[in-house]
Amino acid sequence: MKIALRALRLLRTPLNCVAVLLAAAFSNAQDLPLDQTVKEIRAAQEALRLAETQLKTWKCTADSTRGGRANTGPVAFTIKRHQNCELGIAKQGRMVKNDSEVFAIEQIPISNFWVVNTYQKSNLDIQWKSMNRDRSFVFYPLQAVEDQWTCLDVMNDSTFTAKQARKVGDNRVELDYEYDRPADARATARGRRTGTLTFATDLDWAIVRSVAQTQPIPTVGATDIDLGTIDSTMIRNVIKSGQTLIVDSITFDYKFSKTSQFNCKNTYTFIFDESIPVDPSEFTLAHYGVQAPQYEVYEDRPMLNWLVWGIVGLAFLAVSIFFAWLVRRRRISTRG
Repeated sequence: MKIALRALRLLRTPLNCVAVLLAAAFSNAQDLPLDQTVKEIRAAQEALRLAETQLKTWKCTADSTRGGRANTGPVAFTIKRHQNCELGIAKQGRMVKNDSEVFAIEQIPISNFWVVNTYQKSNLDIQWKSMNRDRSFVFYPLQAVEDQWTCLDVMNDSTFTAKQARKVGDNRVELDYEYDRPADARATARGRRTGTLTFATDLDWAIVRSVAQTQPIPTVGATDIDLGTIDSTMIRNVIKSGQTLIVDSITFDYKFSKTSQFNCKNTYTFIFDESIPVDPSEFTLAHYGVQAPQYEVYEDRPMLNWLVWGIVGLAFLAVSIFFAWLVRRRRISTRG
């Protein structure tokens, strides 16, 4: 009786309630053999990767708030897959990976001509992930664990170290880890990262939560603002439809300890719709009336698009003809 009364007194305040709940949660945690658990996680994530390749079409709406202010509005994506090819449709842009090339094109308003922004024919998987590194959740709703990488990307990094694994409740497994964010990350995100991944064993080991902290490393050309540490949280809502996992929504936000100016919250909502038509020609440049460039094109080195330069050339030719005619006319009038 005395113990019961003491417990009731502890639960009188909200803070005591939280403390008791946390204590109960941790008391239910059970340490797991680290190496064996990591092997199970790797195998499960590989299975999820293969399962995700079977998802052919879906729509994703991405909305973000930065520094407490909403952006220009939500961005709608349509993702299509055909065999080994992938296509992302966003407003007037297309991002495509097929068996021989990766490219991004943009439709010019009014003229409706397509211009190549990115074109590469080597290291296709690496280039594709690099091109869409800020859209990992859009293209890989089941796999992405950060805004730029999937779980396997993180675990396969040479600096990745698993620290501890434990079972929490009946169907949750947590993995503590640390690794160095790679050099191609955003300047504000490079650095040593420590975090915890939460896997739902009843949902084929899908990641339902990720909490991490990053200590940025100063880099050449990076901002001089002292951002402090970066705390990020990802929550994935997953449901199972028959034997298929479906992602309903993902929220991903990060906060800086020394400034709120760059704090960001991203929300992704998904609709998986197999009825969206898929035309195999959509995964080729020819579908958009664009010829393949003779060399690789990068976002920071736009292609000398033949159409654009053809128009420029014709304009220079017209101007040259006009000036030649004007000079000839002046000479004739002078002689007269």
